[in-house]
Amino acid sequence: MPNEVKVIYEDVTDRTIEEELKKQREMFWLDTRKKKEEEKVKAKQRSEKIKRELANVDKRVNELRCYTFASLCGIAAFEGLEVRDILRPGGLRIGLFGPAGSGKSSFISTCEKTIKKKFRGSADVKTEGGEGTVRVMDYVSGGWHFKLIDTRGFGSYGRKEIAAFKNLITGTIKIGQEINFTTEQSSDIMQGKIKNRMHQVVFVISGTDPRLLKGDLTFYFNPMREIMRPNGLAAVTVITHLDEIEKKGLDLDTIKESASRATGCDLAKLFFIKNYFADEDRDPDIENATCDVLECALRMGERYVRITKNREKRAAARQDEDKAEGETLEAMFQNYSQHCPCRQRKPTKFGLNWTAQEYVHHCL
Repeated sequence: MPNEVKVIYEDVTDRTIEEELKKQREMFWLDTRKKKEEEKVKAKQRSEKIKRELANVDKRVNELRCYTFASLCGIAAFEGLEVRDILRPGGLRIGLFGPAGSGKSSFISTCEKTIKKKFRGSADVKTEGGEGTVRVMDYVSGGWHFKLIDTRGFGSYGRKEIAAFKNLITGTIKIGQEINFTTEQSSDIMQGKIKNRMHQVVFVISGTDPRLLKGDLTFYFNPMREIMRPNGLAAVTVITHLDEIEKKGLDLDTIKESASRATGCDLAKLFFIKNYFADEDRDPDIENATCDVLECALRMGERYVRITKNREKRAAARQDEDKAEGETLEAMFQNYSQHCPCRQRKPTKFGLNWTAQEYVHHCL
């Protein structure tokens, strides 16, 4: 028989598939390992970036913790003015006001965590006392020359609340006092000592409040603005819930312009902020925004004190001039009365039946 050629057919399909799967698995693990290494590098870079940013934040925070009155405007701006009543721990007082749900309590907690490195928690700043009462409390107090003043439960602004607001900013109502809105509040503005007044006002607004874009908050803040204006106070505005604003895709510029119209605050003095949660790690963006708010409020507070102290100095000078003029007239009365032919018509302080000018003119 001629040589037979045997052809053996081998089915290599399974082996080919297995090799291909093995190759794909190797590629997958290589890609996974590469991605993990890239993620580690990125995480390390993020961590280093956060450390650098927190180091810069710590410098700003330390400056606030070492803040002394007049350090922002410069001590030269207060030359010739008596500021020892403000130049003390907690001397510059920043009052916080805002509608219910604005995030005011959480903002105070954020300031506490940023400056004092501890989280007070919004539960600790809720209303105390009976129904219809408000307690005036201070926060972020320490060796530095400022503190925040919060009105617990001061959430609405009717006639009685506006009267209390007047007394708060003018220093008639002091820290620790309770305001009972079930009784009538005096609407007379009685200026307390400057050390007891609000030296700066911060309005707190939620950026997700539907009343903000509708323009309804303008009616809420207008009565306060009318009280602040003649007292020389201008507001700083904090817009909270930045994280929720970004999630909802709301336009920041639109919200900022609406807040400016509502509070009458200059755009440069409006600040967005995301408040801290209780167990949240430090966030340089939150703490930088907090420092921005406090620095702006302190600078404006110093300006208010300078203007008010200058007004008081000029008023005191006018009183001294009036007193000196009165003493001069009294001396003239005594001198001329000895030679006056009409001594039977003696004046009292400025004349029983003579005016000072008539008496002097008569004697001359």
